[in-house]
Amino acid sequence: MPPDCYDEEVDFKKLALKDLELAKFVSVNGSIDFRDPDALTALTKALLKRDFGIIIDLPPDRLCPPVPIRYHYIRWIQDLLDTTSSDFDDYFDPNRQVVGVDIGTGASAIYPLLGLSSRANWRFIATEIDEKSAEYAQKNVFANGLSTRCHVMSVYDSSPVIPDMKADFTMCNPPFYDSRAEMDVHRDAKEKRPSAICTGADTEMVCPGGDAGFILRMVEESVLLGDRYQWYTSMFGKWSSVQVVVEDLKKRGVTNWAVGVLKTSGRTMRWVVGWSFRDLRPRDEVARANISGMAGMRALLPKPTELAMKARDPPHVTGQKITAALSQLRLFWSGWQHQRGKMFGVGFALENVWSRSARNRQKKREIAGIEDGEEEVAALSTKEGRKRAVFGFRVDVREEEKEVVVRWLKGWDYVMFESFCGVVKKAVDS
Repeated sequence: MPPDCYDEEVDFKKLALKDLELAKFVSVNGSIDFRDPDALTALTKALLKRDFGIIIDLPPDRLCPPVPIRYHYIRWIQDLLDTTSSDFDDYFDPNRQVVGVDIGTGASAIYPLLGLSSRANWRFIATEIDEKSAEYAQKNVFANGLSTRCHVMSVYDSSPVIPDMKADFTMCNPPFYDSRAEMDVHRDAKEKRPSAICTGADTEMVCPGGDAGFILRMVEESVLLGDRYQWYTSMFGKWSSVQVVVEDLKKRGVTNWAVGVLKTSGRTMRWVVGWSFRDLRPRDEVARANISGMAGMRALLPKPTELAMKARDPPHVTGQKITAALSQLRLFWSGWQHQRGKMFGVGFALENVWSRSARNRQKKREIAGIEDGEEEVAALSTKEGRKRAVFGFRVDVREEEKEVVVRWLKGWDYVMFESFCGVVKKAVDS
């Protein structure tokens, strides 16, 4: 695996020392002409072989995918899944079985190859409408010994974009342009010559409505499929398309979405959007991309899932205060755990039990001698029981930063999350 995730520029000279085919295209000063399709193909093959042990064969008239941006997309999906897992750990679970669907895998099948080489318990369904691309994709999957973990599925242009099945996520690199004419205008509008040649076929580059039109079709289908997939995601080539799609999600009542930005050491920038019909909430660093300078940015980001507050006491004292406050409420609290140098705990509630009205109802039940549902609360300690929780949270006490961070793990009601943060802050400040 590339240790820097391609955040630094690739040293072409150093890479060429290990790849004789690439060496043909590296100049004396260590540069590559990205307008040469053969050089671009040699670079892609060299990076895949060195960093992932992947070998591929590509036809000259199909898209040759740059590796860094594609790998960043895979990493973003990994983070999205890791921070919305049913064990609420926020870290990679090597035992979790994951099924992904790559919509329009292309001749390279690069997303399944990168995903499967990175995560041993992942499997893929890779769809493709172009017969030639599907044939090459199948060959590349077979050549890397991944046929048992990836099924290349040929589909028709009239077929649904998203297969009707259960899976953990979709991913897609849709055609960016509405027509060849639009692609030519976009190319000609650049002040300089394009930095990289495009070898893609029409099915890879053009579709009605461009990337926005394609992904809006995905959104429409996802509404019918609902939570059969945990996350629906796609890459975007144009910021304006991100705006169109997120606004459509909001109009449809989707409240759980994520916006990410994919950047490498080069000039290329892409965006990714994911949306879900389940109530597991990703971390802010995954869902709320730092995309300052883009028009309408604030309106497109989802509600934050983390709130930090200063803590003046030592961690163990702060922890005692929080535990004392939570123990008075009818909810499940795990108590404090220590992992990776952090002190944290998780909790779940069947309803808002900290509001004034909730506390008053609880007092009335106690006076009337009504059972307080201890068994229901205790069930929240189990994986099955937590499915019934309407709210899940995590509290981190960070000694070095001298702060407490409350993280929203599960639920639909953002106001509930905000009010719960108030309970924790009151305890911390006491």
